[in-house]
Amino acid sequence: MQDDIRAFMPYPAHPVPHAHGGPLSGITFAVKDLFDVAGYPTGGGNPHLLALSGIKSRTAPVVQRLLDSGARFMGKTHTSELAYSMSGHNMHYGTPRNGAAPNHIPGGSSSGSASAVSSAVCDFALGTDTGGSVRTPASYCGLFGLRPSHGRDLPRRLPAAVRHHGYLRLLCPLGGGLSRCRRMPARRRAPGGRWRQAGLPRGAVFAPAAAQPAGAAAGTPASGPRFWRNRLAQRAAAGRRRDLSRLPPDPGL
Repeated sequence: MQDDIRAFMPYPAHPVPHAHGGPLSGITFAVKDLFDVAGYPTGGGNPHLLALSGIKSRTAPVVQRLLDSGARFMGKTHTSELAYSMSGHNMHYGTPRNGAAPNHIPGGSSSGSASAVSSAVCDFALGTDTGGSVRTPASYCGLFGLRPSHGRDLPRRLPAAVRHHGYLRLLCPLGGGLSRCRRMPARRRAPGGRWRQAGLPRGAVFAPAAAQPAGAAAGTPASGPRFWRNRLAQRAAAGRRRDLSRLPPDPGL
């Protein structure tokens, strides 16, 4: 594939099978070069990491789920080095073009994904986002940036240097792109219990709950907006307040 917009890593093309039919049939997508795709290396925007990567034999579950739903893989996109930049610049591989404003930077760190979607090379793309790595390039390139599943990642599917920041994100074009985002199979649980809470040390184990959490019997969900509204109400009733000025600075990944 000719890449005039510098959105994609120049890896040799390798066939990535996808289902024929399904809710995403006929839709194309790209993948930030932090997710494993069988037949491709995973470089994370860094030549040393790329040299250590080797060709992957398995595809990340989040990517495989899209393939199983009929979406067609277009390639792996550039990322800022180790996902640590908001500009989209990469001193090793260059800067992808901003499809909405070619004379401006695309934003990062999911720069190639935003470039590919804003340049209409694919219908949507996967990125990662902790402190803005999808939201920033989405705003720079005139896209929707969807940031779901806060605080979770898929272990063994991201480079070690950025594994704890591996939160799944989507980039979709404005207009009809939002309806495409809503078609993504995001509500299904990952197979085999592969989700884990991000930021925990390896080998960490949870002690069993001593008692049923308050509100569970009444149907309060274990996550989501209702859970957090209930949690905040409980903390407020107990007279507990969080001093936001004492929080650590956002790393802006």
